[in-house]
Amino acid sequence: MLEGQDIVPSYHLKYGLHSRSKPTTCKGSCPQYKPEEIVKVAELKKHKEDNFTCRGHILNSLSDGLYDLYMSMQSLVEICKAIEREIQHRATIY
Repeated sequence: MLEGQDIVPSYHLKYGLHSRSKPTTCKGSCPQYKPEEIVKVAELKKHKEDNFTCRGHILNSLSDGLYDLYMSMQSLVEICKAIEREIQHRATIY
């Protein structure tokens, strides 16, 4: 990579990796990132943000008792599966 070359390609902006910061430039030896690596990091970041947001929405919609029960679960998938098991369990009882 050339010195002073912009190291934030356009697909960084597409995936919102640097939405709040200015692109950085190389001032010496910079690591070269493959587009696949950048996309993978962007997708992981988006997944974490989506998991956090959706988990918050689901927990917010629960009653206080259920909120306390499911609050310790960190994964959205874990919460959804636990709620589904509870619904199925209640369906078999009634």
